[in-house]
Amino acid sequence: MSPSTLVVEDFSTLGQISMLAALNILQAFDIETAALPTALLSTQTEGFNIPARLDTHEWMQAAVKHWQTIPELQLQGALIGYLGSTKLMDQLGHLLTNIKGLVLIDPVMADRGALYPGLSTDYPHYMLQFCQSADVISPNWFELCLLAGLKKPLNATLSNFKFLLSKLHEQGIQAAVVATGVPIEKTAETTLLYDGHRINSFISKRYPGHFYGAGDTFAALLMGNLLSGKDLNTAVQISCQQLSNAIKETSAYPEEDRRYGLKLRNLLQLISKS
Repeated sequence: MSPSTLVVEDFSTLGQISMLAALNILQAFDIETAALPTALLSTQTEGFNIPARLDTHEWMQAAVKHWQTIPELQLQGALIGYLGSTKLMDQLGHLLTNIKGLVLIDPVMADRGALYPGLSTDYPHYMLQFCQSADVISPNWFELCLLAGLKKPLNATLSNFKFLLSKLHEQGIQAAVVATGVPIEKTAETTLLYDGHRINSFISKRYPGHFYGAGDTFAALLMGNLLSGKDLNTAVQISCQQLSNAIKETSAYPEEDRRYGLKLRNLLQLISKS
């Protein structure tokens, strides 16, 4: 059996978003996975009022304990998405110390200037500590500001990006930083990469409206491209283009349909054939 990549995020049972999108994307890359859903949700947390939620923390502990009895199961690498619990960060922190390979953390906690429903105001502080386990983090611009200890987003500029990086480094973050959805330009989507040595920017077309699950999808694409052997700069560039293609396809649908996640069928087919 090939080594498995640990995937940890919420499982929304309606639509194609969060863990369901990540598993499909990694499967298209021919990557074996071991999934730990942080919660079962009847819908995603935006656009459908308050979803029914089933806590899975005890099940996760039992699942990991069971996995440890399977000699051929090797966990090599981890993709971490929405957690929703500071207690879960402690639990996963111990698990990540025993995992070799790439750890990519998408610190999912906020968008459009607000924390996601149900998250406490000290959640970003605990997320910052958790991100010390990462090799790569992929926050959106506001999440990056929160990790740096700010309450409100700074204006999106390269100088402010450097300032935010310095704040993270002061707090012990050594990971490469891929900042998504950086609103530098009104007509384009900007992604900024700091690989530990230099800053690169990647520009793609901006489509009007909000696209639910875009961050989850990007993180899974980035993980897949990295595990396929691409260097970080190339992986970010390709992931940006792949995400842009999925957003373009989804943009043809009305806003209410977009709540179910991005349209991924064509993207998955292209990845499988590459």
